[in-house]
Amino acid sequence: MTGIESLLRQCPYTARLYTVRRADCSIMCSEPIALSVVVPVYNNPTLLRVCLESMNLRSTRNVEVIVVDDGSTDMTPEVCDSLASDNEQVSTVHQPNGGLSSARNAGLRCAVGEWVWFVDSDDVVSPDSLSALTSMSKSCSNDLIAFDVKAFSEGSEIDWQSSARWDEDVSRRSSEAFIDSILRGERQHYV
Repeated sequence: MTGIESLLRQCPYTARLYTVRRADCSIMCSEPIALSVVVPVYNNPTLLRVCLESMNLRSTRNVEVIVVDDGSTDMTPEVCDSLASDNEQVSTVHQPNGGLSSARNAGLRCAVGEWVWFVDSDDVVSPDSLSALTSMSKSCSNDLIAFDVKAFSEGSEIDWQSSARWDEDVSRRSSEAFIDSILRGERQHYV
């Protein structure tokens, strides 16, 4: 069975609506996928490259990245396929334009990781975030992991120390209590 056949068997909805390009994960991974990172993109090839480069994928083997091209009309589809060709941890889903939620849902349907993280194509992530998240996911029994974000503009320096804080209080809360605190407006986190 080829890698694409394996993916379509895991994600049968994809076979009808999307074109998927994916490496055969069973060859590259000796352990199950801990984290699936879903990156929806629309007409943003330059920042998509920056986003994926910031993930430092080579440092964490049990992570997959699913880039969902949401009907881009520029060079984005070619860049997506190039990124998937260059790194076996990256797969690409091409779909007709349906908006951000549709793209995220398409990626979610194809995710095989125990945890899923949605990252926008114009985001830059902390270089150690993937290894930190996979380590944290193994050591906690929570249903979600939350962490701070830091906004920055093009050309400005990012202070990774202050932008990558983990709130220990959050790690001790039940999922219901955490969600309740967000709904009451007490907390704002990237979840």
